[in-house]
Amino acid sequence: MSILKPVKCILSIHNIRSFHNLSRNAKVKSVIASGSSFKYCSKDSQGQNCWKCGAAKRNCSDLFCSEYEKFDIDQTILRNEYRRLQSHLHPDKFTNRSDEEKEISADYSSLVNKAYNCLLTPLKRAEHLLRLYGNHINENQPLDSNFLMEMMELNEEAENTNDPEKLKGLNMKNKKEIDKLILSIEESFKQKDLEVVKQLIMKLQYYSSLGHRINRTLRELGIVD
Repeated sequence: MSILKPVKCILSIHNIRSFHNLSRNAKVKSVIASGSSFKYCSKDSQGQNCWKCGAAKRNCSDLFCSEYEKFDIDQTILRNEYRRLQSHLHPDKFTNRSDEEKEISADYSSLVNKAYNCLLTPLKRAEHLLRLYGNHINENQPLDSNFLMEMMELNEEAENTNDPEKLKGLNMKNKKEIDKLILSIEESFKQKDLEVVKQLIMKLQYYSSLGHRINRTLRELGIVD
């Protein structure tokens, strides 16, 4: 099943060959609000379902229909669907069209970029999905003190060395921890154990930050992973 099918539903590009037709679709026009505010999915008369695919909606400001609210995704499908959507929507394809069509193209191309970047990154995807479940990360939420001490030591170790081999070793260890956390987050989402999800996401934030620090130092040393 297509990961970005909800975006297709929103854009209503099923069974059309021209974005010119899309720009004249009243339903599509209705989802473009002033400024950067979008209403991504129209509702039926009862206000419960996506007008295109029929999936239940919790609120019309969500980008994705609830049918597709899951953490585990196939990134190959995601990438292919992203490219296909942009082949319909990219502004370069509408340089000779009306200002209205150019504006719609730019808005939706940007929207697809944001959706793709969110889905592509496990941390962003987990944070987004948690928000869809009505939860968020509390900055004051405690983490295990032993974990925090370990992260402090790892960050100090990464900060105090310019040895490429040592940095590569730290990076490999860090990636393994991230991979384990991603698997745990996936399983916890399946179990709807959101309190555990929040703890795991916070740990993933720490490891992701450490990874950025290590990779930045490696780039400064002229080493590209």
